[in-house]
Amino acid sequence: MPAALILLLDASFIALAVELTAWVLGTFLYPGADVGFRGVTVSATAGLLGGIATSYLTGLHQSGLVLRRKEVALRSVFVGAATSLGVLLASHFVWYQAVGRTMLLLVGATSALSVFAWRIIYGRYLRRGPRVRVAVLGDGPLEHDLVGRIQQDRHPQYEMAGLLGQSKDPQIAALGDIDRAVEVCLEHKISVVTVVGSSGMAAAHHLALAELRVHGFELRTAEAMFMALEQRVPVEIVDERWLLNLFEQLDQTRDRVKRMLDVCVSLAGLAFFALLLPVLYPLVRLDSAGPFFYSQERVGLGNRVFRIYKVRTMKVAPPDADEQWAKSADNRMTRLGRFLRRSRIDEMPQFWNVLRGDMSIVGPRPEQPALAAKLEREVNYFSYRHLVKPGITGWAQINHGYAASVDESRTKLSYDLYYVRHHTLALDLDIMLRTFFVMLARIGSR
Repeated sequence: MPAALILLLDASFIALAVELTAWVLGTFLYPGADVGFRGVTVSATAGLLGGIATSYLTGLHQSGLVLRRKEVALRSVFVGAATSLGVLLASHFVWYQAVGRTMLLLVGATSALSVFAWRIIYGRYLRRGPRVRVAVLGDGPLEHDLVGRIQQDRHPQYEMAGLLGQSKDPQIAALGDIDRAVEVCLEHKISVVTVVGSSGMAAAHHLALAELRVHGFELRTAEAMFMALEQRVPVEIVDERWLLNLFEQLDQTRDRVKRMLDVCVSLAGLAFFALLLPVLYPLVRLDSAGPFFYSQERVGLGNRVFRIYKVRTMKVAPPDADEQWAKSADNRMTRLGRFLRRSRIDEMPQFWNVLRGDMSIVGPRPEQPALAAKLEREVNYFSYRHLVKPGITGWAQINHGYAASVDESRTKLSYDLYYVRHHTLALDLDIMLRTFFVMLARIGSR
């Protein structure tokens, strides 16, 4: 389902929840109460806009989230709270007509329930209803991995049928030989055939693809599938063709416009940080011994090393301490440091790095030189995240959070590669807005 249609449905159900609440209040609890869109229209509209905005900021507009009930439930609560907050603010500061606590509680609860309920109903339909059947051409290790991933992460739109080839895993179905690809796809009602990579394909694969295309089957690369399903690019499916397309799409004009946006946002951020400084400085110095600011070398654009600045959140380490990943329960953290990290206040000095040109507002998070060197040895194509400037926030931050191991870094890199390939000003603005929810829900803070 398109994101725009999902947001439209959310708007409809939130509006219905507001009007239903107004009807209940006016009919049963407070006869004659003049609320809802036919009464205090400004407050009702403000609540509707708050709910829609929160649905977008929390990522509820993403179709892949429909089947994840726990995540949908949490985000629906935020939508309900934002709807109530919109009604409250407009009634007290715009319309100057107070709305009671009963109205606020009911409109928040009904909005959250309606947004959650239609997704549950739609999710049940998707589980039982028809979906697009997909087959993977080939039977190598990458093809087996792709089938396993799609089978494990049940998607609302696609159903993985199996391999066109021989399966080496009893849990992965082998549909038939490649030389009978058209017959096999017709027999198993396949609509989409996916190819993992174009490099190193045998003549039989090319012939099968040509015949499938002639007979009207949709052909998609694994890269396109993953970008559509999960909005990331797993390292395992990156090949020479993908890299050439990446180099072709790097746009210097877009980078100049992005630089102007970075300067404007960083100046505003530094001004706000200056207002906090008189309070923060004594608190940090009193909380633990050591300097207020903390600096560390990081790897940036073109593997260039620069010095990043933060508000210190840890106890001062000895000079010979090794570089290491931050952990969620790090005993080096100070008492105040935990709050500063969860609220991301500690990262506000990085606006200075943005103003200097070392970083951007949006981009892959920069790693320490030693960790970056280790990851380049163990994770293929890790250095390609350095084709763009590192950022204070990024696509990987709002979708995955911080990494504390090589495996987590490999998954995080798949999101970074997606951003490097597709970064636009619209995507940057999307990431900036959704970062507020990540901060509010305390996702990814370490």
